[in-house]
Amino acid sequence: MTIQTITSAQTSQKQVPALAKRIDWVQGQTCLDLGGGKYDLTTEYLWRVEGVRNYIVDPYNRSIEHNVNALMELDAQGGADVCMLANVLNVIREPEIRQGVLQQAYANLKPGGRLYVSCYPGSLSRVGGPSKRGWQENRPIGTYLSEVLAIFEDAYLRNGIIVAPKRFR
Repeated sequence: MTIQTITSAQTSQKQVPALAKRIDWVQGQTCLDLGGGKYDLTTEYLWRVEGVRNYIVDPYNRSIEHNVNALMELDAQGGADVCMLANVLNVIREPEIRQGVLQQAYANLKPGGRLYVSCYPGSLSRVGGPSKRGWQENRPIGTYLSEVLAIFEDAYLRNGIIVAPKRFR
């Protein structure tokens, strides 16, 4: 099993990610916020403004107990309607770990659910490297599409966001 050589522990920011405000939410939906950080601002925003229940799972900023409980609650509901990866893939150096995150998103989505991916582009140099808070891939969002397509066959780029529906099987 590959471990992140530079963790994402310091990349958590105290803000509601722009991605959360760009999704067309439906009241009553459930959201899995993978890599959602240590703050609950997104959870509070989604509940108060959109009527959406948000479950944050973050291996570096939440306890194992918290993450297990969140995944068990989602599993009891048949999975999440939506999964967000807000500025997550860009802070992971190892491609196999990015694939693992995408597989986790897929496994925890209901059939017909959607994954939404945003990535901070950094310098756009396309050369990854250490940053003040961890790792930064420095890539535009479109360069992640092939990685998402390896898990979500119908993924596409729309208005600067990767949208990846989970097929009904």
